[in-house]
Amino acid sequence: MWAARRRHAALIAVVAASFLFALSNRISLGSHPLLAVPLPDLVLRLFGLFRSSGHFVWVPAYAIMAGSIVLALRRKPSWPTTALSLAAPTWQIVDAAPLRAAVEAEVSGPVPAVLDRDRVAALATRSRAIEAFPSFGCVYDAIVAGNDPTTDWDRLRQANMELQLIAARANLPINSADNSRPPTDCRAEDAQRRATVRPGTLCLYLDAPTPTAAQLDGRTQADVCGKVERQRLPYCLIPPGTEAATQAGGSGVESGFGASP
Repeated sequence: MWAARRRHAALIAVVAASFLFALSNRISLGSHPLLAVPLPDLVLRLFGLFRSSGHFVWVPAYAIMAGSIVLALRRKPSWPTTALSLAAPTWQIVDAAPLRAAVEAEVSGPVPAVLDRDRVAALATRSRAIEAFPSFGCVYDAIVAGNDPTTDWDRLRQANMELQLIAARANLPINSADNSRPPTDCRAEDAQRRATVRPGTLCLYLDAPTPTAAQLDGRTQADVCGKVERQRLPYCLIPPGTEAATQAGGSGVESGFGASP
């Protein structure tokens, strides 16, 4: 390999660059940061285009794997080398069988709905916007906070995905989006959750706490709130066209956590 370095200079350069890029400028031991090498903002913005820089380690990893196989088979043939070359991929197939079975089972049919989609879609037709609490970006924070100890990660995330689909079909803005950037401001979302419910906004509470009487601007929950039957999820919807009454009672905290079209 060393003798062939001139013929494979480009490959070696790409492998080395990928390895160095995968190291990152932030070094940690587990969750404990050890060292951060400062870099210019221009470099950070440029490199930020490539998400999950650690994945670049697969370039040298695959090169080492392929090189090892080629070098082993180019040597004088022997039965141990041949046996190992056949056994390794066979074991890989066996090892990945449970994962393949799980993926096959997951995509073999539609996933059971968390929401009563028809009911929520009907409510959406009477709305100007949809707000989910917690939104997709704040599911993890909600579980850690223990708002609903019985809630699992998958149910909340799927409910948000179903709401996003309903909002898209109804052409309504929604505060929830499956988007890793920019991050959701969960503090602002929590403040909005505790603010006065705005007329025309369909609010769905996926993890229990429902609005107080003060948030309903003098209305009762029996008048403007209910439950989506499938999971008995509470919702509130003050009919649109009553903005004047809401403004007189105080509009509360304005939404500032990244509503998405």
